Amino acid sequence: MKIPTTLKSFAKPSPVPDYVQADYRWADAHIAELVKKYPQKWVAVVDKKVVSHGKRPDHVLRDAYRKSKHPHVAFLFIEHGLHLY
Repeated sequence: MKIPTTLKSFAKPSPVPDYVQADYRWADAHIAELVKKYPQKWVAVVDKKVVSHGKRPDHVLRDAYRKSKHPHVAFLFIEHGLHLY
């Protein structure tokens, strides 16, 4: 297998579907509520609703895909407080 030598050789990532972008925008607009309800937890949003949340991202995603009719879901970690990396 030949390894690409330039960035142009790599495949472009597929665009994020509009419905997922809308769910991310909804989560961003409601971040204060999400921080209060789901601090330090993973959250999956489908159709502008939290459909799954928890400490284990794999469980949250699995549960969200079971509940969603879409092939993609908005998935984010709700941080609480100041974190230095």
